[in-house]
Amino acid sequence: MGTKQRWKRTAAGVISSVMMCASAGIIPQSTVVVTDLVAQAAASDFTKEDGAQWGRDRVAEGWNEDVDGAYGCQCVDLVQAYGTFLGVYVPSLNAYQYETWALPDGWTKTYGDPQPGDIFVMGATDDNPWGHTGMVTGVNGSQVTTAETNYWSDHYGNPNCREVTRDASRFTCFIHPNFNSQPIPPGPDPDSSIANGKYNIVNVGTGGYMNHGYGWRGEAKFFPAIAEPADGPPEQTFNVKCLGDNVYTVRSGYNDAIMNVWAGGPSDIGSNQYITFFESDDNNNTQRFYFAPVGNGEYVIENAQNRGLVLGIAVETYNRDYQMIKLQRYNEADANQRWRFESLDPPPATEPPTTEPPTEPPTTVPPTDPPTEPPTTVPPTDPPTEHTTAAPTTEAIPETPAPITTEAIPETPVPVVNRLYGDVSDDGNVDIMDVIQLNQYLLGSGSITNTGKKNADVNGDLILDTTDSLNILKLVVELYTQADFPLS
Repeated sequence: MGTKQRWKRTAAGVISSVMMCASAGIIPQSTVVVTDLVAQAAASDFTKEDGAQWGRDRVAEGWNEDVDGAYGCQCVDLVQAYGTFLGVYVPSLNAYQYETWALPDGWTKTYGDPQPGDIFVMGATDDNPWGHTGMVTGVNGSQVTTAETNYWSDHYGNPNCREVTRDASRFTCFIHPNFNSQPIPPGPDPDSSIANGKYNIVNVGTGGYMNHGYGWRGEAKFFPAIAEPADGPPEQTFNVKCLGDNVYTVRSGYNDAIMNVWAGGPSDIGSNQYITFFESDDNNNTQRFYFAPVGNGEYVIENAQNRGLVLGIAVETYNRDYQMIKLQRYNEADANQRWRFESLDPPPATEPPTTEPPTEPPTTVPPTDPPTEPPTTVPPTDPPTEHTTAAPTTEAIPETPAPITTEAIPETPVPVVNRLYGDVSDDGNVDIMDVIQLNQYLLGSGSITNTGKKNADVNGDLILDTTDSLNILKLVVELYTQADFPLS
């Protein structure tokens, strides 16, 4: 069964809805404030490759969000979400109207020279009076590759984001965001102060614990690094090892998978790429990291290929129960790019000091003066009648205490927890009450433990919704078994 990837409504939808209400006079425009939480990075903080990668990621996950809340997922929704990523408000217009849109400061429009990261505009036609828009992900000569939604499709449908390649002559114009063309400066200097061992890795800004997640991207299994509240499973423990020269690897305590940048190779590494866990060690910088101390026991985790790219929390996932972890340009003011390493290893055993017996100082015998005359020998007058043998003297030998030996206490392995899919109540059983509890939670009138949320996500898409509820009901009536989950 194919799993349809979805985004929960992100900050982009919130901004667009608020701005639409302000434009319509429903709320005063003076009350509209875009906070740093949503628009924390100006467009100039990103390169055009960052923008193109964002579009490729949306294609890979089959993105289809209705950002402005009008007519389902239209082509303009992708452009609005792209604006939120860049930190710039993009209004909801008919697609052809972006040709005459008053551009944000620093943005430019051209009728040729497409570049990765551009927004493209196609004019209205007799067959399509609304026009069409999307974004450019690659250029090869006159061929332009794009990411776009609702491509000449049902105008009220929700088609997934897809990749399309056309000749450049097919487009009306291209809009260039104000990208940063400067090289990415390195982050703070790393060291090797983190000892090899087992750790929880905790985000300073959100308090979330790094977790080895699971899900799907398109038709492929996907194991992202996410941050979520602590709940103690082996997926939240990591084995850290220094390889020398301050370079580290991080492996999951769940199955020893290695932390990895979701990129084809070291030369492909860029901002906004996912951090994932991979089964094999490719022995390159997609899987190598630096730990740079920044004070207060906090560290920045830098990629070994480019120390200016660090692990941080993805903006588009701030409003979820969990947050995706991505590679971002270093920003020293961003607490979401700082991490604490909490050791899970027992403290090393210490030996008590060895006490040696006290020793007596040697006795000093004063020297004697030599005789001034030879001694006079007096012959014995009578032979001795018996010989007396002096008894040997003995001296007590101080007893040396036996050395104290210590034995390291073996570490108790953390058991791997097997999920009981559908057990929303986390009571060890799956029944109709689990379906009821999930429905109440989705309606906002109940709560679920973190373990219960994982058990409820029977689709394996990291999102709880009514599809999960329906599939748990099928499990209860034995249309499914535990072996069928997670559904793919």
